Amino acid sequence: MNVELYAPELYVTIFEVLHTVNEHTGFTNKLTHKMVEYRRAIMPNVINFASIISWGCNLGLGLMAKKCKKSPDITLSALEKTSNWHLSSKNLLDANDKIIQIIDSMPINAVFKEEENLLRSASDGQKYTMALNSIHANYSAKYFGKEKGIIIYSFMAEHYPVVYTTTFSAGEFEAWFILDGLLHYQPVLQPKPKRKEKAQVIDTTDTDEMREDDDEEINRLHSTDQHGINYINSAICYLLGIEFQPRFKQIHKVKLYGVAGMPITQQLDYQINAGNNINTKIIAEQWDNILRLVATLKLKQTTPSVLLKRLTSYSNKHPLNVALQELGKLVQTIFVLKYMHLEDLRRIINHQLTQIESMHQLSDELNLGHDGLIQFATKEELLVMARSKQLLINSIVCYNYLYQTQKLIEASPEERKEIQKALSQSAAFAYKHINFQGEYDFSDEVVENTLKVDLNQSFDLEEMD
Repeated sequence: MNVELYAPELYVTIFEVLHTVNEHTGFTNKLTHKMVEYRRAIMPNVINFASIISWGCNLGLGLMAKKCKKSPDITLSALEKTSNWHLSSKNLLDANDKIIQIIDSMPINAVFKEEENLLRSASDGQKYTMALNSIHANYSAKYFGKEKGIIIYSFMAEHYPVVYTTTFSAGEFEAWFILDGLLHYQPVLQPKPKRKEKAQVIDTTDTDEMREDDDEEINRLHSTDQHGINYINSAICYLLGIEFQPRFKQIHKVKLYGVAGMPITQQLDYQINAGNNINTKIIAEQWDNILRLVATLKLKQTTPSVLLKRLTSYSNKHPLNVALQELGKLVQTIFVLKYMHLEDLRRIINHQLTQIESMHQLSDELNLGHDGLIQFATKEELLVMARSKQLLINSIVCYNYLYQTQKLIEASPEERKEIQKALSQSAAFAYKHINFQGEYDFSDEVVENTLKVDLNQSFDLEEMD
């Protein structure tokens, strides 16, 4: 049975998508006035939507005002007021979180996960050329020729919401920003149960059974490409209970490290790139400082990228830096051995990164204005632009979730199985049925027949396999 996930006649505007998602999430309630003490009212939803589209699609406020001829309330002054006083990077991050919360709570997300109670995520950067000179951009002959550019760095969960976005210069190291997204997105996950019968018979030695039980406790895994790899990320992710699973470009060049009593030596008849033994003494000496660092990050006393850039700007002999590097070498060596041995692990990591790279195509589709050149220069403007784009993508994912949930509610048990199978082979950010361009009509007539889903019914669906 061939299942049409989206009806051929389905063709909705981006405004309808935002309106539908806002009806179920109320994300515009997060777009409050910057001057909280005056308790200014939230702007009308249609103006909020138009402002978000103008930023997220790189159109600019002037062009958006011209495109809204059918909506006299959407004037240039109204768009400027909303952008200046209501669209902050913090507000947009909170608005995105509202959408992500409902995506996380919908049973249909199980279709896109490989394992229950296990959350995989991936992060990757996308390069954009600047139209303006900015101190937050840098040259890269490989990507921008003689121009300057920035990186929009995004984090995507396995079930497709873009959970965090930030921007930085093309000259900065992507690995510094991995922990920003991992610590921002804190989904509620059930810990995987230990097998108590095995725990009673194993001792404290490092046996295969003990390692197998330890693996069961992990419920978050994160993948990135070669640009996101460093030893400090491996160490801190391990301490946070997140397994860091990067994709290596040249695995044969990655060094393996041993510990005292178990050295790894270079063999003439077997290609192993061996490093020195791990300095466990410095890890023990700096253990209290390592725990203080992790506690500081978990309490969000500072942004991880700021702290890591500061730490690595010191001499390589800084004791805390050295200790984290040594711990990271040990964690990475264990993972590399798994990576080389397990074909399924390599497949899953590659799939996660392919997902986020596919999402970049949607991001390019949304970059409608000014020939794709970024028109913003300040750090706040770049973040507002990136997080508006993130909100548009999350709204598309949420709309598709709602549409398919309604379809499952109305389907027979046999049809439901076929829809679930088709969904598992699709991407939740499908966008061929969504119109991004043309004149934007924000009138009341447009929203009269928009999608309405009773989410209470969706929780009565049969358990998804």
